[in-house]
Amino acid sequence: MRRRLIYEGHLFRVDAIDFTDERHESGCPAVDFMASLDPSDQKTLTHLISCHAEKGRVSNDRKSKELRNGIFEFKTDVGARLLWFYPGERRLTILTHGMKKGEEEDPHIDRAIRYRDAYLAAFPPPKQPGGKKRR
Repeated sequence: MRRRLIYEGHLFRVDAIDFTDERHESGCPAVDFMASLDPSDQKTLTHLISCHAEKGRVSNDRKSKELRNGIFEFKTDVGARLLWFYPGERRLTILTHGMKKGEEEDPHIDRAIRYRDAYLAAFPPPKQPGGKKRR
């Protein structure tokens, strides 16, 4: 598993999970999903990613919201949805994959959780400085 840089902003770096070197998956699911969309949806999702990276979390719940267990989505008006999470590293957001309107949500959220767990196993978050020491 690797990380693929999608957008570097003032507040967040946005990467996507990339399975190019893995045997069980190929490519980068988030990038592959974006490439499958019509240009209007691509533009909307790219705009949401750039706003998130430059200004912080998108506060419009119709465009971005938490779905479950720390999995969030960016969403277009016609229902293209790109799932993501915060990995615990400061100023980093990770895109997992996408889904379209009409697809059952729970399996996609479960898949994003599996991707997050695999990501955190491969890239554990750094330890926080300043923790209390026991005597």
